[in-house]
Amino acid sequence: MTNPKQFVTLYFCFEDLDTVAEILPTVLTECRATNSGLIVVDSSQANRVKMFQLIVSMMEHPDEFPIIQCSSFSMGFARNIALSAAVELYAPEYICMLEDDHGFTEGLVQIAIGAMKKYYGKSGPIGLRFGLFTACPFCWGQPYMQNLVRTDDGHLCVANLSLPLLQIGGANSCFRCAPTVHWVSVLKGYDTDEYPISTFQTAGLNYRNYQKGFTSLVLGGGDLVIRKHREGRGYTIDESKRPFDEAYSMRDPRSDYNKSS
Repeated sequence: MTNPKQFVTLYFCFEDLDTVAEILPTVLTECRATNSGLIVVDSSQANRVKMFQLIVSMMEHPDEFPIIQCSSFSMGFARNIALSAAVELYAPEYICMLEDDHGFTEGLVQIAIGAMKKYYGKSGPIGLRFGLFTACPFCWGQPYMQNLVRTDDGHLCVANLSLPLLQIGGANSCFRCAPTVHWVSVLKGYDTDEYPISTFQTAGLNYRNYQKGFTSLVLGGGDLVIRKHREGRGYTIDESKRPFDEAYSMRDPRSDYNKSS
């Protein structure tokens, strides 16, 4: 049975018990304070039982928020499952996707809702409309951050068309919010691939945002996110050890995945 919520967070975790123990409580606190929905999605294999026990131990009661335990699905497939579940369970107006090393400061949800109500579909300084919303500009590095300008109410947005289209049009997968209608009709979820994680899966979403005439807005200038510094499974690890191909899907014969592994 659907339990309507205005805002729903999808929190994705994988194996890192210490990070989830530190970050998930910030998400739980903010979701409870704002009567928001939450779905926790865990794709752990080695720590599957321990992760489930940890997540359940943080709940006020066992069925407070749903927990989805995935098999070894790709990140894109897991996120599409969660996106469908959020729409089915909560019929939300807004959906936010978080990776497990990113959390919420107090007040973030209401600020995000206010910003999406005010800015969604409105043109930014480069002529593109605001469609994606994030609270983390940091994961794309200093060149990206140096090309952002501040709005009158303290948010940040892209002001330079010389940036890569991926960054002009999108937001890093660590923290992505948008109205549900935008997730469904413009972003159309994630492209699936057999890699556990890949640029192929996450880049298409950002390109679709750009090609439909949209850009992104950084909520509160980056001050609202809680972020744990760690080596991830994407561009933060050594190129030779990355579990994905830079340009191609796993089945594409041009992929250098087998050569690099």
